[in-house]
Amino acid sequence: CSSDLISLSQETPIVVTYETIGQEVVKDSDFVILSDNPLVIPAGSSEASVRIKIIDNDVVQPEDRNIYLRFRSIDQSHVKVAVPKEVVIAIKEDDCAANVSNVNVWIGSLTFQSEGTTSTGTGSENSAGICSGTFNVKGKFVGSENPESTLTIRLTQNLEISTKGSASITRTKLFSFTSQYEVEATGVYDELTKKITLNYSIFDLNNTTNNFSSTMVITTN
Repeated sequence: CSSDLISLSQETPIVVTYETIGQEVVKDSDFVILSDNPLVIPAGSSEASVRIKIIDNDVVQPEDRNIYLRFRSIDQSHVKVAVPKEVVIAIKEDDCAANVSNVNVWIGSLTFQSEGTTSTGTGSENSAGICSGTFNVKGKFVGSENPESTLTIRLTQNLEISTKGSASITRTKLFSFTSQYEVEATGVYDELTKKITLNYSIFDLNNTTNNFSSTMVITTN
């Protein structure tokens, strides 16, 4: 983190000492300090950086984890600190359980291919979070001439091959602006090839003769 540590720049260097205290985190295991301590603010400047690197250890830790950065002393008593003497740095959990599919593979730009037509869309994290095994896709799901849809895909990991598994869309509205059409899908995914294959069905609730089924392949761009 970097900010104005003192209220005004000084004509001489300022030496600041600080300490870090971890809540549910351990220094050099969960994080490392990359900056010197004491920290020197050069003459003519009012800021300096305390650089902290978070270590990604692939261990799921759902509890609140914080680093408390406390300023202990300044070598010139007349200098006032311009920030709180304690800064809290929250560490966000981004590690998922080993049996959760890696939906991050499909976060970003996507290509939809179905019955000779190709369109583009996006994959994004939904409110359930990346560790839910679900993510949202937005695009023209049933052909480039139809409106866009936003649908939730659930990935369920294979018990024997962790990079593969089943994919599904629970029956839901196809378009947000009407309840006439619904969609559901089942299929498979492969994290290594970055491909999801879905066998989907479209239902017209007003005219069942318009119902149809097809296959879609979703890949990353």
